[in-house]
Order: sequence, then C-alpha cells, then structure tokens
Amino acid sequence: MIVLGFGHGYNLGVLAPRLPGTRFVGVDIAQRHVTHVQTMLHDRGISNVEACPGDFHALPWPDASFDQAYSVEAFCYAKDLSSALAEAARVLRPGGTLTLYDGYLTRPIETMQADEARAAQLAAKGMAMDNLPVADALIAQALAAGFVLERRTSLDALVAPNVKRIERLVSVFVRWPWLARRMLARLNPIAMHNVLAGYLMGTAMESGIWTYLELVLRKRP
Repeated sequence: MIVLGFGHGYNLGVLAPRLPGTRFVGVDIAQRHVTHVQTMLHDRGISNVEACPGDFHALPWPDASFDQAYSVEAFCYAKDLSSALAEAARVLRPGGTLTLYDGYLTRPIETMQADEARAAQLAAKGMAMDNLPVADALIAQALAAGFVLERRTSLDALVAPNVKRIERLVSVFVRWPWLARRMLARLNPIAMHNVLAGYLMGTAMESGIWTYLELVLRKRP
C-alpha cells in the first residue's frame, strides 16, 4: 500500500502496527515530515513502513507497483489534479484502489450565492489552498484517469462533532475581540488563517456547501 502525503504520519502509525503483514510505502513532499516519520517509526519499532520524500505528481515507482493507494486530507493539495490522479492510476495494478478522505465543496463556487462563495473561499485560504476541490469534478477527473467510482460515502455525521468542537474553540476570537487581538498578535499568518477556517467549516457543512467524503476509486482492468 502506498500512502500519498502522509504529513506527520499519524495514519501510518495507526495502520502499520495493525496490519503487520502489509508493506506500506509513504511519500511526502516535505523533508521535515519524512524525517519526523522515520524517527517515529524507529522509536516505535515499526518495520513494515518505508517513508520516502517525493511528490505524488511524479512518483518514483514503476507501473503497477501497488495494490492500494491511500490519502487522508492531502490529495486536496494537488497542484495538478489530473496529473496526480494519473500517477496514482499508473502505480496501481489493474483492479487496485485509490481511497481518499477529504473535505469537498458540494458544487462549484460560481453556482453559489455570494455569501456562500465568500465562506468557501475564506475556508480554502485558511487551509492554504486557492480553492477547495469540488467532489463531482474530482470524480469526473478520476474517471478520465482510468478509475471507476466504487464507493462514495458521506462522513459528515462522524466528523461533525470534531468540526463543532473546533468551531467552539476558535469562537473566542469572535466573541471577545480584545482577547482575539492579543492572541492573534502571537500567531503567524498561517495560524491566523487556520483559525478562520476552523470557524467557518461548521457553518459551511450545515449549509450544505461543504462535505467530508470517503471516495473509493478502483482502477479499471
């Protein structure tokens, strides 16, 4: 199994010990993430994972190298989605699966009302993206890359409690402006954007413009 964009390696740290007979290969573009995960794996004695630096737009493995590919909240950062999907299809064997867990817009921004579109754009900026991906558009590109959609599952009910918890935590920045100014002065711009995204996500989900999905895409034989 190849894990695309493993970040701080939390998923690898959970999955690999539970599946000792599975060989995991993880790839991430940030060298600091690779170093962190390599240290974590060593410290925990996890031996069935290889953490590698790399870009999932141009994977360094031959065609048909893996049975499964997996990404949690990382594929949305693809700079060229068609290229990233094509690479995932290339390294998968026929019948192999690409499983994505991510947040998606339910429809294009240009079809939204002005306040909805503004909320979607601000949330994207808070997560260091120009735009959040649209679920149907990603699926269409996946079909063009040689996949079939095997399963599309909404996980909104599962993630809603966490989203609301984050919203409550960051609501202090709205309720008490004087405290917000003091706290924001200590944060870097990225953290400030994350605060904004956290505050908007609950409302965006409740209004139906944002959803959290599990997408299982199978490579055609």
